[in-house]
Amino acid sequence: MTEANWRDDYVTLTAIFRAIDQDKDGEIDGHELAAFFSNSGGDKKRQSLVNRFRARLKKARPVKHGVSGRDTLFHALDKDGNTKVTKAEFLATLYVPHWPIVKIFRSIDTDDDGCVTKKELFDFLNPKAGTSESSDRNQLKEMLHRARPVSKHGHLFESLDTDHNGKISKQEFLRALVVEHWDLVEIFRFIDTDNSGSIEASELHAFLKGKSKSAAGWKASGDLSDEERLRAQLITKLKDAQPQHGKKYKTLFAALDAKSPDGHVSLDDFVTALYVENTELLHIFRRIDVDNDGVVTPEELRTFLKDSKSVYVKHFRAQLALTRPVKRKQKLFRVLDQDHNGSVTQSEFMTALAIPSPPLTQVLKSGVKKVQAAKAIAEAGKQAAAAKKEAAKHKEEAAKHKKEAQASLDALSASVEKHNAERSARFLGGAAFGAVLVAIASVYVVKSRSK
Repeated sequence: MTEANWRDDYVTLTAIFRAIDQDKDGEIDGHELAAFFSNSGGDKKRQSLVNRFRARLKKARPVKHGVSGRDTLFHALDKDGNTKVTKAEFLATLYVPHWPIVKIFRSIDTDDDGCVTKKELFDFLNPKAGTSESSDRNQLKEMLHRARPVSKHGHLFESLDTDHNGKISKQEFLRALVVEHWDLVEIFRFIDTDNSGSIEASELHAFLKGKSKSAAGWKASGDLSDEERLRAQLITKLKDAQPQHGKKYKTLFAALDAKSPDGHVSLDDFVTALYVENTELLHIFRRIDVDNDGVVTPEELRTFLKDSKSVYVKHFRAQLALTRPVKRKQKLFRVLDQDHNGSVTQSEFMTALAIPSPPLTQVLKSGVKKVQAAKAIAEAGKQAAAAKKEAAKHKEEAAKHKKEAQASLDALSASVEKHNAERSARFLGGAAFGAVLVAIASVYVVKSRSK
């Protein structure tokens, strides 16, 4: 989702929110939402907003499939459950980051369960004979070419299924196919002719001189070759992000390599040095700052606003109407001059007038956190399974030792019983022999007396 796409969505959703918010208190209640749907009447502008709102609901799907009703919709919008829907809640619920990718995901997810299986992905990429070529399928192939989520010897499904649970969630799909700052990534890859993942000074020099080795593998686009087009884009971005460095490649390379000066510019270094958020506001600021000293004075702002026919002034006023940084009875310059030192820096200007960042970051971060949590749970599960297996092994060994001990005890008991029996038998035998002797002696005594 480009900056321009997010701005368009923000403008649309802001217009819908303001139309629903009848009392203009910055929040929507259930009655205002119901009235918005029922009181469009003959107002074409309002009916147009209602239709756009319905289309947005169909796209964002804030309410689960099969559930309907305005009360249910209101509860889906009211994230914190305080019976009021703020603009932030409204945007977060209805903004669909990277809609083209989400649309493709839904096309693959034929059973609409929110996950893509290996069979669904295979069937989508390998249609049956006679099936017409799908624009979504071609777009997915282009996205895969851009994002490069699959390693050289890897498989697509396994690369997308990052938590290895046999299904690809929407967050996994987004994270794999979203290429942030694609315009910069495309330039970087073209300059990096040896595909080392970093740019050397010689590669940058060759690119700026039109002698890049990448040119042979790229096609012409319109009147310009890819190399010429990308070089023009790089120069424009340099003017926006690094206006003080000019076109000298040695100084430029030092600027790009400033984050971690090691003679190699990584993709992260490249994006950090050249990415400028909201270039339109940046151009307006520089237009106001006529003496080019990096700050705007009250006189410069007044002079700028006098030219009502200027495109920059019109854009500036449109931005003010959209973000509404100035409240009633407030002076514009005082609102922009946040530290009240009599001048407005570029940072103050951008902060006061910029629209909020799209909820994309939170979406992807939540996806990352979910994957990290899933990995942690999976790892904990593996450890628990290993511990359980080890415990079962110890239990089995203990049972075996117990059985052996019992057998030894039984054998010992049998031996003792046998010994006691033998001893008793010997004792009884000795007693019987003694009795016989006594009997014989008695007989002998009796005979002796009779003589």
